[in-house]
Amino acid sequence: MPPTPAPDAPVDVVCFDLDDTLCEYPRAYATHLAEAFDAAGVDPFFDPVDVRRHAGDVRAETPLEFRRQCFTAIAHEQGRDAGVAIAVAEAFAEPAYADVVPRPGAERAVRTLGEHYTLALVTNTTPAAMDTKLDAIGLTDAFAVRVAQDPTVDPKPEPDMFDRALDSLGVDPHRAVHVGNSTVSDVAGAHAAGLRSVWIPTDTDGGTGPDPTYHVEDLDTLADTPPWAVDYPSQSANSP
Repeated sequence: MPPTPAPDAPVDVVCFDLDDTLCEYPRAYATHLAEAFDAAGVDPFFDPVDVRRHAGDVRAETPLEFRRQCFTAIAHEQGRDAGVAIAVAEAFAEPAYADVVPRPGAERAVRTLGEHYTLALVTNTTPAAMDTKLDAIGLTDAFAVRVAQDPTVDPKPEPDMFDRALDSLGVDPHRAVHVGNSTVSDVAGAHAAGLRSVWIPTDTDGGTGPDPTYHVEDLDTLADTPPWAVDYPSQSANSP
């Protein structure tokens, strides 16, 4: 793993995650998951944090295949039958991509930072889902480069997606930061690629990955005081 630059090193590129960082569904993932367990007649045996923890190991081209692989991996870990996991995966009512809404402060953060930095999007979702979601939240034109899930590139937390984004911009990793909600995929992936990380937590992560370079509570704070640009002490993922 390349060394992570000093917290106050100069920044040219700001990368953003998409799902649960810039956009979210009006109904929580936990609600959809609980309904899937109920529809499948299965007692709940995992939660969104478990899904997030296993997501980086899944290679799938459709949401259904993602759920089948991810839920089956969780079942195997817990000594449960794979058929039960597949039943929950198939009972899950997938919301439409166009139903997403911006997370509070998302457009302001992106537009404000875009006035000073080159912006990139690095997301584990598919290209079609990415395009639909960006259109829904009004940020289609905001990024100089967008890297989505691709059979030829390993998803976060592997460094490949960050490498592809920065190579296309001709920027070294030590001149970039990545903003995301997951310590497991965003923070770990950024550090694996040599970028600094900005963690904006949500309840789907659990803070089980490595400590971020910076910890910011919301996107408005990020817009007002980018932590790499001021005398802003970095905090661990487990800080109160």
